[in-house]
Amino acid sequence: MLASLTEEKGQQVLSLLPEHSHEDLLYRLANLKELQPQTLQELERVLELFVDGLDSSQAYPLNGLDKAAALLGRMDSERSHSVLEQLRVANGELAEQLADAMLTFELLLNQSDVTLRRLLDEVPQDLMVKALKGADDEQLKRLYRSLPNRAAQYLAEALEIQGATRRSVVESAQREVLSTLRQLADSGEIELDLYQEVML
Repeated sequence: MLASLTEEKGQQVLSLLPEHSHEDLLYRLANLKELQPQTLQELERVLELFVDGLDSSQAYPLNGLDKAAALLGRMDSERSHSVLEQLRVANGELAEQLADAMLTFELLLNQSDVTLRRLLDEVPQDLMVKALKGADDEQLKRLYRSLPNRAAQYLAEALEIQGATRRSVVESAQREVLSTLRQLADSGEIELDLYQEVML
């Protein structure tokens, strides 16, 4: 059921379940690779969009790791950290895969100005320019707003003069930037916001 819900609905369902069940549910979800047709058919009333047109002879492909990471990211930081630590005991490799899956380059949009400035202090400018080659306008504007005018102008100019860059180079640079972000978070220097929370 959790695998088939949107991230928001999945988080709401998870929050209603006892906390001691979260580790087991997320462990199972992260290891899920497909849903059998009969499973979906049993949930047909609530999963009509998933069942409609489903070939009864084929399994439905699913990335359970990304689903579990998205649900973890919607928990408060203390709870998600606790679940990850419990998962590390059960399966250290899976816990690391989940931690990595929670970090995407789009995550930069969710960070505070303080976090972004600290990240940019740590990451070499040429590496950041390569990583930003794959960023969209919204990400760039968000990043520029967090910087002093001179630094934002330098970054914008460096991006303009950089020519076409191979996708593999951009993706490698983004992974390095995210690795630095994670190191800063693990050391307690910054606090990561793992999803865009609604402001009231």
